Amino acid sequence: MNRLPYQSHYPGQKSMVDSFEKLERLKIPKNLKGKSFLDIGCNEGFFCNVAIERGASRVVGIDNDKNFINNAKEIYGNKGIIFLHEDWYNLPNEKFDIILWASAMHYELDPLKVLMKIANILNDDGLFILECGIAPGNSKKYETCN
Repeated sequence: MNRLPYQSHYPGQKSMVDSFEKLERLKIPKNLKGKSFLDIGCNEGFFCNVAIERGASRVVGIDNDKNFINNAKEIYGNKGIIFLHEDWYNLPNEKFDIILWASAMHYELDPLKVLMKIANILNDDGLFILECGIAPGNSKKYETCN
C-alpha cells in the first residue's frame, strides 16, 4: 500500500495536507529577493521551495523525521536548498530574515524554550511566521473546545 505524501507538491495532488491552501493562510511574502529563510519542521520541503521560487538567497529546512528530509532532498534537492535532519533544539547558528514554524509547535512540551531559540536567530527586522494547532491532551479543560 502506498502512503500519501504529507505535503502536496503540485495543485490537486492527493496528500495529507493541502500545501497550496496552507500557503494562502500563512501569508509568506511574495518577494523574498535576497532574504534568508528557515523552515522549522519543513516536512517534505514545500515551503522551502516556495521561498526559493520567491527569490530567497539562502533557504534551510530542518525536520527531525529522516524520511521527510530524504523526500525533501529527492523532490527539491537540485534547487540549492539545504535540508538538515535535526530537531528544533539544534537550529542553525546563523541569523535569518524569515523563520517559519508551521503545524509543529503543538508537539512541543516547552514551546517557550524553542521560541527563545528562534528569537536569538531571527534578524532584528526579521519576520517570524507561526502556525499552530491544538493537539489532544489529557487535560479536561480542553474537552469542550471545538
